[in-house]
Amino acid sequence: MRENGAGGIRHEALRDLMDGAIRGKELASQFFGSLAGSVDDAQLRRCFRRLAQEEWDHRKILLKHRRELFGRPEGDRSREPGHVFAALASRPRIVSPDDLRLALRTAIRTEQEAHRFFHEASRNFDDRAVKVFLRILAEEGLAQVDHLREALTLVDSGSPVTRRRRGLARALSN
Repeated sequence: MRENGAGGIRHEALRDLMDGAIRGKELASQFFGSLAGSVDDAQLRRCFRRLAQEEWDHRKILLKHRRELFGRPEGDRSREPGHVFAALASRPRIVSPDDLRLALRTAIRTEQEAHRFFHEASRNFDDRAVKVFLRILAEEGLAQVDHLREALTLVDSGSPVTRRRRGLARALSN
């Protein structure tokens, strides 16, 4: 996957892109894990846990490729959230179905932006393997959007998805 065309600039750009993607997958996994802990509905909880695990698995794959290409990430280098994933950096506070809808819509927008970002990035590299790798990342974003839309449908169905949190919020406000 090493880009030879423009030498160091492309090499550094790919490394930075991978570091941002790794951090983004970490943020997405934490975000979905937090959502899983915020809902009572078993089907939604399973969906969010699956999404969290998928993102963590994608992160592990990216880390493996990153190490093969560039060595281990430097300490602070991969800590900054990429601009694409920044919306997932804060832990969602879910006390109502509307909060959950907002969190899901944020995640959907973020995954759609990730798709566009990686698809556009693939156009900046001549190496076919790099192009394919970035397009795979782009398609993963679309697959996540489908899962998130399913979760949004479950929330919109009116089931009491956040009963425990609402009760806790009421108790804390009294």
